[in-house]
Amino acid sequence: MFLPWGFFKSAFDNVDKAIICFPLPEFYFLKKFLNPEKILNWLNFKFFKMDKTLIIGPVIGAPATALLIEILKDLKVKKILGIGWAGSLRKEIKPGSLFFCEKAYSMEGTTEFYFKRKKVFFPSSELLKKFKKELKNFIKGNLVSIDAPFVLERNQELQKNLEKKFHAVDMETSAFFGVSQYYGIQNFIIHFVTDNIGKSDSIKPKKDTLQED
Repeated sequence: MFLPWGFFKSAFDNVDKAIICFPLPEFYFLKKFLNPEKILNWLNFKFFKMDKTLIIGPVIGAPATALLIEILKDLKVKKILGIGWAGSLRKEIKPGSLFFCEKAYSMEGTTEFYFKRKKVFFPSSELLKKFKKELKNFIKGNLVSIDAPFVLERNQELQKNLEKKFHAVDMETSAFFGVSQYYGIQNFIIHFVTDNIGKSDSIKPKKDTLQED
């Protein structure tokens, strides 16, 4: 794959940390709040820089997550914070909750290219402890990452089976943990719970979730 490394390395000189905003609304909010310097758009990723930290988004799915971490590894990034969305598998975990994933199980097809026999992945213990100390009113638990969320939405039997082992579901976290671990990058992810799986919301999204101001 062609990568414009000459430009990347000069533009991202001295970068050692990254924030990945997986959903678009959170990416736009962080960009407005922090007002970072725009570097470039590459593929579907938008890269911004603030001091030694990259802010990148949006990112959808395990393959895109792995691709981005490959780039960050070559840029010598040492720590990555993820901000994502998760669907709740249990009634007691309500939309709007802040969710800390302590363990992610892979039902996606990307991490197996890095770990042939491994399915369970963890965040960096140092960052997990730090965010637990700094943030309040969060729910902690286990999460499963999948590639086909709409299939899960329609399959009640699968929902019940996953509910027995996991608290939430998304599309990226197992790859985020796994590929970061593979390259020795410290990582942690915070999720906003957006819905209860199997009870999709038909409310029309706000305009600013669909396009940039």
